[in-house]
Amino acid sequence: MQMSFFGSVGSLVHATGLREVLETVYVPNAVDHIMSGKAVSRAVRGHLLVDEALSAMVTAEIYGTTPQQTATYERTDTDKADSIQAANSQNEPPPDVPFETDEHRFQ
Repeated sequence: MQMSFFGSVGSLVHATGLREVLETVYVPNAVDHIMSGKAVSRAVRGHLLVDEALSAMVTAEIYGTTPQQTATYERTDTDKADSIQAANSQNEPPPDVPFETDEHRFQ
């Protein structure tokens, strides 16, 4: 099922430049297998990497930052959430970390 899905995605995005982007991470032979759907785990990882890179670029364009700064902000938010979750799993009060909600983040 997954092989069929990634094979379909590979045929739909054949001439979009996705192959060249994936070749920055994988060797060309592996990209052939990714695009045909034969290498499912590589395809999942490759598509997630491309999604993350495109999301960082779009967010950077919206907020007028660089993709590296955007990735740093996202990691910081994740670190804050992880520290709050760790404190809650130990039945301790959460640390004094200001945590932004989605409605405040976009104002």
